Amino acid sequence: MSKALINCGLLVNGADYFEPYVDWFKQQQNINIAAFYTNNNKFNHINSVDSLEEVVALSDVVFSLGYWKIIPKTLIDSVKLGIINIHHSYELKYKGRHCATWAIQNGDKVHGSTLHYIDENLDEGVIIDTKACKINKNDTAYSLFMKTNNIGLQLIQNNFNKILSGKRSKTEDN
Repeated sequence: MSKALINCGLLVNGADYFEPYVDWFKQQQNINIAAFYTNNNKFNHINSVDSLEEVVALSDVVFSLGYWKIIPKTLIDSVKLGIINIHHSYELKYKGRHCATWAIQNGDKVHGSTLHYIDENLDEGVIIDTKACKINKNDTAYSLFMKTNNIGLQLIQNNFNKILSGKRSKTEDN
């Protein structure tokens, strides 16, 4: 008997830099992309819906890829496996947008990405995984963002099965 597919929702900021993420999700055999909400018509060919509420109603797990609004707690709590965010800030140091700019402006030595469960606050929630990269003296906000964007996809790939299993902490892995 084959395993049942998990219905996955995607919330995608229309920027093209999330296209490798979308392509990766489309290749996964253990999920069904049940709902896709974006502000970019380029992606509208995959089970597009018109609202966040529709994504939540159709999904066992939701991945936020640059989603641009705070999600109400009632919606967060109604997703069986949670809403997962990739945030381009190491250990959630910076909240909101333009984190690479802040890291450079503040003279940070490292920056990175964090994969975490969304809660009712902005860029907070239980961290699933985080990874840093060195900020080079020639990095621009764009080059640093692209480094962290690549890290973000790696974090999703490395933790995907754990997320789908419902395990929320490293201690549950034992």
